[in-house]
Amino acid sequence: MSKEAIVVELNSAENVGIEAKDIKPKRVVALAAGLHAGLIELRSGDHFNVRLLSGQRIDATLSGHCRRSLMDECLRDRRMVLLSQGEDGPEIIGAVQTQPSAATVDRQQQIEMRGERLELDAAKQISLRVGDTTLELRRDGSVRLAGNRLTMDIAALVKVLSAKMELP
Repeated sequence: MSKEAIVVELNSAENVGIEAKDIKPKRVVALAAGLHAGLIELRSGDHFNVRLLSGQRIDATLSGHCRRSLMDECLRDRRMVLLSQGEDGPEIIGAVQTQPSAATVDRQQQIEMRGERLELDAAKQISLRVGDTTLELRRDGSVRLAGNRLTMDIAALVKVLSAKMELP
């Protein structure tokens, strides 16, 4: 069974001139030993409102081992998270994976990605390299393809639109 305590933060009220009666108490719940599963319902700064599988709502912080971006994904996609009692209260310690990843890595370090659409977004540059061949997409809109040979097998029309073209 979990223990509950009511904590009222008076210092913040005194600093901003709000009367203590206007402050709503913050509920702090101590979790029982072990792991607890739940869904994040709301994030406010570094605090997360989580509904445990039992239906109980708690306020939790993020463990130092987890990234906030992962928890934002869990909130957006309604993915289950794992919680445990930390020194300062309940902490989110990870996420539960309940479906296959879009990308898989096998024992030979081969990566396979499948989906309806693949989007890569980079602030400066995306580079694909295999041996001596490179494809670079740059922030300024330029594309560079470098290699020893280029073969194009096109079954239909090839159209090149350019204000200027140079061929050596």
